[in-house]
Amino acid sequence: MQSYSTGIFHWSAVRRVDHYQFELASDRKFHSPVLGGAGNFSTRSTSATLSHTLPDGTYWWRVRGIHKNGSVSKWVTHSFKKVWSVKPTLLTPANGASIAFPTHPLLLSWTPVVGAVRYVVAIARDPKMTSLVSGAQTVTTAASYIPPTTLAQGTYYWTVTPVDADKHGGATSVVRSFTWGWPTTTHTSLQDLVTAPEFFDPLLSWTPVPGAAKYELDVNFSQDFNTSSRVYSATTVATGFSPVKPLPNNTYYWRVRPINAQGDDGVWTQGSSFTQFFDTSPPMPVGLTVVGVHMRDEFSDTGPKPPGWQTAVPLLVWNPVAGAADYDLNVYSETGGVCDIQTAAQNMHVVTPLTAWSPLGNGHGPLPYPSTGASFEAGGTKLTAGTHYCVRIRAQGDGDSAGQQVYGDYTFLNDAFTYEPNAPATGTVARPTHSDYLSPASGVVTGQTPMFTWKPIAGANAYWVIIARDPTFTTLVDYGFTQIPAYVPRRTYADETTSYYWAILPAANADGTGLPVVPETTLPLDPLHACDPSIPPATNICDFQKRSTPPTLISPTNGTQLAAIQPSFQWTPVQGTLNYRLEVSTDPSFGSLLTNVVTGSTDYVSTTTYPAQSTLYWRVQANDGDGTSLTWSSTGTFKQVLPIPQPHAVSPAGDVIPTLSWGSVDGAVGYDVSVVLPNGSTKNFHVYTPAMVPVGLAGAGAFHWQVRADFSGAGAGPYSPLVSFERDLNPVTNTSLARHRHALVFSWQGRPGLKEYIVEIATRPDFSGGVETDKTEGTVAASLLSSGAYAKGGKFYWHVEAVDADGNSTGFSDTKIFRLRKHH
Repeated sequence: MQSYSTGIFHWSAVRRVDHYQFELASDRKFHSPVLGGAGNFSTRSTSATLSHTLPDGTYWWRVRGIHKNGSVSKWVTHSFKKVWSVKPTLLTPANGASIAFPTHPLLLSWTPVVGAVRYVVAIARDPKMTSLVSGAQTVTTAASYIPPTTLAQGTYYWTVTPVDADKHGGATSVVRSFTWGWPTTTHTSLQDLVTAPEFFDPLLSWTPVPGAAKYELDVNFSQDFNTSSRVYSATTVATGFSPVKPLPNNTYYWRVRPINAQGDDGVWTQGSSFTQFFDTSPPMPVGLTVVGVHMRDEFSDTGPKPPGWQTAVPLLVWNPVAGAADYDLNVYSETGGVCDIQTAAQNMHVVTPLTAWSPLGNGHGPLPYPSTGASFEAGGTKLTAGTHYCVRIRAQGDGDSAGQQVYGDYTFLNDAFTYEPNAPATGTVARPTHSDYLSPASGVVTGQTPMFTWKPIAGANAYWVIIARDPTFTTLVDYGFTQIPAYVPRRTYADETTSYYWAILPAANADGTGLPVVPETTLPLDPLHACDPSIPPATNICDFQKRSTPPTLISPTNGTQLAAIQPSFQWTPVQGTLNYRLEVSTDPSFGSLLTNVVTGSTDYVSTTTYPAQSTLYWRVQANDGDGTSLTWSSTGTFKQVLPIPQPHAVSPAGDVIPTLSWGSVDGAVGYDVSVVLPNGSTKNFHVYTPAMVPVGLAGAGAFHWQVRADFSGAGAGPYSPLVSFERDLNPVTNTSLARHRHALVFSWQGRPGLKEYIVEIATRPDFSGGVETDKTEGTVAASLLSSGAYAKGGKFYWHVEAVDADGNSTGFSDTKIFRLRKHH
């Protein structure tokens, strides 16, 4: 028996027997019967078939006649050999082919084998198929297979073994090989986001790797990437990284590798090394880490003063340092003509977010106006007349990723000034006029918190400075005490769209007492009457506006449509900023936020999953050295438009389960396939390459399917339009009946994938008068002739139905007719 067939057995008739007994065994003595009742049965026919298949091997069968009185004839014994020798022919991939994940699916396909209802697919590391790959093996009803797992780089071998309806394995195919690889090398880039020479603001980026679900980034002090020298290590779905906290000053090495959706690592790609610094020498010139450090007076800034410049109103100013949030300043006295802070008799230490300094007043008395809601600035070391003072200053940034303060090198101004105070003022203290207020000028708009200066007021030896948000001075912002006609706040003011208001209250005495009396009220001077006595208090205002320049949005540009990449947000730096707040929302009023992050960089590579095909809004706000939130940028828009896979046409499927395929989508880490069955139900599949074999499909007719791509960090894109394919499970053909005097043998042409055949015989064309139903795994069935209907003779109808391994019916073959004579 040289096929999968269940076989057919014939013998000669024995006179006057009632029926025959048939037995099947795997040994000549029939001690090992096989198939149970299917191999040991009674029949009135002189032909017999088996309803189940046999494993390959040698078998013995025998038959004897049984008379009505119970007497028996002798056994007639024969043997046969069952060999299912037809091997599947491997089709794809070609022997030795190279497969590149994920753009080229590993589609293993072969020719179907008649009698096979399933196939065992084996993938191994060696040609002898002894080192099987875990997770890559399968048993499938289809004649093709795409492994659900990714493989390690290398050469693999594969075979296919057919399995019949009783799970007997047939002949294994030849061994073929293929080489599997995942090209994982990426191209890296390093960008300094800010052109300013004072610091390095790094953006590390790399090109997307097809099939990568995320990336592992390693930033290290050591060129050999020692784990103990690791500074930053994380996995990210983005293709870029900018530190939200500054990195400590050092030289850095970095590398990145992709990881696919199943956790397999790619190769490391090393980026260009970089040196992180903040206002240090080198690369900045020695002594010029903070430039423009010089003295000025209350009236104007005419540039640097000579060493030892004598002044009663010491005002120190300097240029802002890019990336600096505040400044660490020491003003200290000379000792023996030498600027040595360790031996200085006086040392005034201030950390200020402003780019100016002035001394505050000492020994003040009671406040002349309530300071409710405002900080009060006064005190510190009192300057000594005739003393030479030195300055050292360094810029400071945010705390770094290790929690340490980032700061630059000191710039020194030796013998910056000599303090020579004016003689104490005498006489009646005057009320200030509008023209006494120097800066900020009334109505001016300033981007930074201003330095306040005014002309010396006759008779005044001290001043109170009061700043408010309203012209009636009920909402105070700041309150200072000074003994010179200048005041530099120690904190910043918030940006406002309305004005600030400031007033000077001069005092006759150095402790701030002795304010002038307002004739209209006969009370000491208050802020409402402190600007100009000729103007009514309601309009007597010295005002200015504080409104910093907001960040300018760089990318994504307005209206940009992004594909399957994580957006990299970039904006221009803002002077005096500690960090920035980035907000992203689907709401133009930012009522609900998708991203709300604070970063010290001027770039942020998002890892947020944004809704696809929706307009998104983003904006940036700078926070200054005091943590005060400044003016928001304009609002930018972008849209993340995720690509839609394009399905390929499916050839008419017939009985075969088709391969569904589509164009590979850049950035996709997997695909969701939805198949609508003819009965309206839906089956969903998830795969990692742009093809799949949808096993287990129920029914025949029109199937509809669509596919969408999944993106790491970006969710799933839209589904493709529905496309269809036809699966036709045609009835069996070539049905025939072999009639013998004592036998009816029905046969038909088998097809691959059909598990069971059902033969129905009836006396009516609608098969309501059932005579016999036989089920078999083969393509031939001998009637047992046990029904009494056969003895009555007449017209009989018959047809065959087949069922595949997934339970799908082919429907019935054409109905055929045969006639029998009546006999006794």
